Amino acid sequence: MKTYRGTEQGPDGVYLNLSTGEFTQLHEKTRVLPDSNEVKYIKVPSVLAIIISPLAGLAFIIFLPFVGIAGVVGFLGYKLWHGILAMQRGTIRLVAIAGHQGRPTSHSRVAPLVKSQQQKPKKN
Repeated sequence: MKTYRGTEQGPDGVYLNLSTGEFTQLHEKTRVLPDSNEVKYIKVPSVLAIIISPLAGLAFIIFLPFVGIAGVVGFLGYKLWHGILAMQRGTIRLVAIAGHQGRPTSHSRVAPLVKSQQQKPKKN
């Protein structure tokens, strides 16, 4: 098969872009292949293009639902896993706070209480 480059003129027909896998059709109005000179094209025989096109559509119809289901299952698994990790971090944080018994958690509530106990006069 002859290889054509972008911006090159070619005969009517269907061309396959080798870098992206896209089909491009040239007809009497458009005789120049799109893209830059570095992009390579090959001319696909018409019979082969007629056979490949429905098969590509059939592949999308069959496999696209499976890709969607796999995406949803992956997303739910990701959310579930990160939810479990967040719950575990919260549990560890509660245990860590409970491990500091006797220490005040908020100085603003404890400070007036300590001052009032210190100012009480002792009875003899």
